Amino acid sequence: MSYLDTPTKNLINTPSKKLADLPSCQCVDQIIEKEEGPYYTHLGAGPSVAAVREMMENRYGAKGNAIRVEVVVYTGKEGRSSQGCPIAKWVIRRGSEEEKLLCLVRQRPGHSCDSAVLVILILAWEGIPRPVADHLYRELTDTLFKYGSPTSRRCALNEDRTCACQGLDPDTCGASFSFGCSWSMYFNGCKFARSKVPRKFRLHGDFPEQEEKIERNLQSLATDLAPLYKKLAPQAFQNQVEQEVAGSDCRLGRKEGRPFSGVTACVDFCAHAHKDTSNMNNGSTVVCTLTKEDNRAVRNIPEDEQLHVLPLYKVSDTDEFGMVEGQWAKIQSGALQVLSAFPREVRLLAEPVKSARKIRQEARLKAQAERMEKKLGMSSPSPAKVKTEIASKDYYSAYRLPAGPSPEKATPEMSQTSAYSQGTSSYSTSGVPPQRGVISSNHLQFGQNGSVLNCRIMGDPMNGHCELGTPVEHLIPTQNDYLFKTEPNKVHCSPLDRPPPPSSFSPRPTSEGLFSRLNGLHGAVGEVRGLPPPQPTPPVEAEPLKQEEVWSDSEHNFLDSDIGGVAVAPSHGSILIECARRELHATTPILRPNRSHPTRISLVFYQHKSLNEPGHGMAMWDAKMAKRERDREEEAERSRMEAGLSKDGKDGKEGGEDDACEAARRIMNVPTRQAWTLPRDGVITVSPYALTQVTGPYNRWT
Repeated sequence: MSYLDTPTKNLINTPSKKLADLPSCQCVDQIIEKEEGPYYTHLGAGPSVAAVREMMENRYGAKGNAIRVEVVVYTGKEGRSSQGCPIAKWVIRRGSEEEKLLCLVRQRPGHSCDSAVLVILILAWEGIPRPVADHLYRELTDTLFKYGSPTSRRCALNEDRTCACQGLDPDTCGASFSFGCSWSMYFNGCKFARSKVPRKFRLHGDFPEQEEKIERNLQSLATDLAPLYKKLAPQAFQNQVEQEVAGSDCRLGRKEGRPFSGVTACVDFCAHAHKDTSNMNNGSTVVCTLTKEDNRAVRNIPEDEQLHVLPLYKVSDTDEFGMVEGQWAKIQSGALQVLSAFPREVRLLAEPVKSARKIRQEARLKAQAERMEKKLGMSSPSPAKVKTEIASKDYYSAYRLPAGPSPEKATPEMSQTSAYSQGTSSYSTSGVPPQRGVISSNHLQFGQNGSVLNCRIMGDPMNGHCELGTPVEHLIPTQNDYLFKTEPNKVHCSPLDRPPPPSSFSPRPTSEGLFSRLNGLHGAVGEVRGLPPPQPTPPVEAEPLKQEEVWSDSEHNFLDSDIGGVAVAPSHGSILIECARRELHATTPILRPNRSHPTRISLVFYQHKSLNEPGHGMAMWDAKMAKRERDREEEAERSRMEAGLSKDGKDGKEGGEDDACEAARRIMNVPTRQAWTLPRDGVITVSPYALTQVTGPYNRWT
């Protein structure tokens, strides 16, 4: 093991889910989770649906209509839109104020054992008091909107990285914010393993008062949720507090019995289908929902809302008692909403969003290019840069706007249809991708993937036209003739007045951008040909960009009844419990995301794996680094010894040759052997060669 690198060791030490870990029963010959769904019992299990109802009634302390049990069927077919974004086919809503607890159960086909029915989701409609929920909504909205430092998450985008489910406005788009301790791949433990003073509730900038305020709110909520979690899912709670003493520094809450290590605040954030693979085994996540004012009444369907979706499940045809009439009664009352295919607008980006690694790489290349330009003295005042993406803040670096006609922010038209209403509801964000620009001689046009920028300077007509096709390597612009080139395409300019012959100077291209390369070319041409530098470019006119309407009805999801999409509509102050490590889950996109007044704030409490070391694992990390240093020193010493042995053996075999070479080197070091000869024209000597002249003390070589 000592010869393996750290990632390989972590992979070997990670426990795998084998068939031997699954309980043995006589119901089936072999358990295949891909067919019957993931197996876990720490949320609850029983031999029948009636047994599960009795168990949940005993846990909650109420009976009858206060406890609602919904049977769902695992299909393994994920329901998603044509763009790969979350959708819902069935929506489970609170039936009445009398209903207090919702429990989703899954029947394992072919089983009649004690774990034939599994609990997969628990939702307490009145999880926290209404005044507490209202206070948290106001406090968190104000703090996170002004001071929050969003976390980049892969589930923010679809697989093609082209969706704009979070919105296009960087100031109001959906975002998630992480606090507390979380697992780090680098340390294989807490991310604060090297932090002497960890800031668990870090905000953007230095605002200690705001950090104390959000810490106070979230620590209090974690303390209040722990008893309810213990009451509704006692086994999962116990699994998460077993190592509480050892990992006390990585826990949230103020009282004994702290099952959570971290919390993520999702503000109008659309999470695409994923599993929380960093969570601990046999644990679960607890989600507290805070909604906007228009979505706090029972049986009220607002214009915009966010749903929690299980994409691999469908609703059973019968209720918990096996009656079809019971399901129809729920549909008629609105407690169960069945959606159908309908056309709606969707919003897509012009090109895939770059990964964080790609962004960092381009930033490094840009910095190198800037240093090279400064070193060569090629930099000059540049006009305002026109980009195909918005100049965004740090937290919005992962989301980009489609190509637009001006540097100003582009605002797409949003659909005004209501979300999730019967028959004509819409649960996908609306918007349209940009239309390819049509090249015009009078206006500035933007191509989608690097087309021509054809400009008309204000007050002076253009002296030519540009056309796609023939690449040019050099171009000398005149005062009123400019060619703008974007990557990856090149353009050929055919002005009416022919330009002078191209210069032999060609500046080295950089990743700075379109206008910096143009400025470098202007400055270089002026230096080589003695031309005056060009005048600053006047403002250009831009024609408003027209957008295409992209419509999608995701009809393929509704044609196949086995494609999943069961959703629940969490209410204000509700608490949802699920095993996010094992179950695929998602949240639907908001129609109009706005972090300043969010439609939904979901506070996701969790405990990651390997967070059971005192002091965030700093001592263990120091010991690991010390061992690594010792291993490095031992390897270096071993290499030196092997090199010495090989050198000794080589010297024994080739000793004679080395002595001869050493003698030759001594001879060649004598100055008289290397002195230049000076021919004399006017002197006749008896020597057949030119005289030599040697200076300096040379008696020590004789």
